[in-house]
Amino acid sequence: MGRLDRSGRIWILFFLTALFRAAGLGVAALALLPRFGVDGLPDDSLLLAAVAAAAGTALAVRGAVRRGWVEPDGLAMAACLLAPAAALALAMQRTGLLESPFVLLLAALVATAALALAPLANFLLLSGVALIQTFVVVATAEGVLPDAGAEMPVALLGIEVGLLGLLGYVVSGLAWQLRAQQEELVLAGQRDRTTGALRDSSFRARLAGFLENARGSGEGVALLLFDLPGGEALLAEAAVVLHEAVRGTDLAGRVGDARLATAVRLPAAAAGPKLAARLAARLRALGIRDLRVGAAFLSGSEVTPDGAGAAFRLWTEAERVLSAGRVAVG
Repeated sequence: MGRLDRSGRIWILFFLTALFRAAGLGVAALALLPRFGVDGLPDDSLLLAAVAAAAGTALAVRGAVRRGWVEPDGLAMAACLLAPAAALALAMQRTGLLESPFVLLLAALVATAALALAPLANFLLLSGVALIQTFVVVATAEGVLPDAGAEMPVALLGIEVGLLGLLGYVVSGLAWQLRAQQEELVLAGQRDRTTGALRDSSFRARLAGFLENARGSGEGVALLLFDLPGGEALLAEAAVVLHEAVRGTDLAGRVGDARLATAVRLPAAAAGPKLAARLAARLRALGIRDLRVGAAFLSGSEVTPDGAGAAFRLWTEAERVLSAGRVAVG
């Protein structure tokens, strides 16, 4: 899932950057152009505040995603996206609802979220957008929100919510179907037949993305290398042990004729050797002799924007420790 998560992260960051810039230009236009004698722009402080809120919330959410505080496909991401969605809904209310140009930005938000969010998170986002739109229309009808002066038939609400919901549902379905097919095709050539673990090239490529996802977070990445003499059958048993010991989001691979590797998210550097010792004890129980282990760790703050460079640095350190035999494994 690491590769798909990175893909979703890229989509989210790209959209939030575009939304911040578009809304920022809108704020500048609404605030400055009338002062230069440009007519036709609405003099509406509530509209200006809504567009500024859209820009501000987009910037804040983008920062949270880039620092790794919010995963790009989860419920927290859906909740964060409701903030700019609410600001856009208010801007639409001030400029004609379904006839507003801001409907395009809200539609882009729904489509982008559908490409990145898991199905449940996407459903909750669509439900939230529908509730926000309903609240805006009802609040306008009840006088809670000042009337923008344009007619906003309630019938348009059903049309708008229906179109946004259909857009989100269709895009989400297509995105997850394409991802599943792509994952199947990719995995067919990425797995080692004997162990079921990732092949060397695939493991190294995913390690770079794994580090990118950890960049700026409170956790780091530990890389453990295991030299396992004893033949193919014993190597396959050892791979089972590694797969059982790591989480589904962590990595396990065969990176040599008699070498396995795993990359895991850990809170601190000291946890790496401890995990290596526990795994080594389980591997020795299989009858593996002359076991050698190397461990290295990079914290989220140490991971550079160049994921490949960070992966090379981590790998080099793990191999150095493996050769020196400095990890206590029993």
